[in-house]
Amino acid sequence: MLQTVLLAGAIAIPFADTPQQKPTSSEGELARFETAFEFAEIPGGYRLNAIVIDLADGASQSTPIGNCKTINLDSFSEGLFGTPVVCNGINYSFDVRQGQIVVDASPGRLPAKVVRKLKPGHALINGTPLLIERGRAK
Repeated sequence: MLQTVLLAGAIAIPFADTPQQKPTSSEGELARFETAFEFAEIPGGYRLNAIVIDLADGASQSTPIGNCKTINLDSFSEGLFGTPVVCNGINYSFDVRQGQIVVDASPGRLPAKVVRKLKPGHALINGTPLLIERGRAK
């Protein structure tokens, strides 16, 4: 009996979770982006730009949204994808729609402006996890 116990102890396999595998390069990295508004000074006012930063490589993309004579940072308001701003009485905010990062203007006199197209898959926009579906991505 003692020999059986020793033999069983010698061939015992520890029960443990297997270490988590790192994703292979074919799976790709998680797309991570930060969004922000920028006011660039121009004669007679400011130019409102939408900035999208790709955190994987640090590249930034600036898209002009409009020229402003009056601006207001709505600092006590926070949207899902950043702080909205007001330019000439129009509220601007970031959103993700149909696989694209867009800037919405309200009241809705202006159509949403696409500032970045996203690939299907998982993405983080300002720390918010999203799943961009193949049928939704443009």
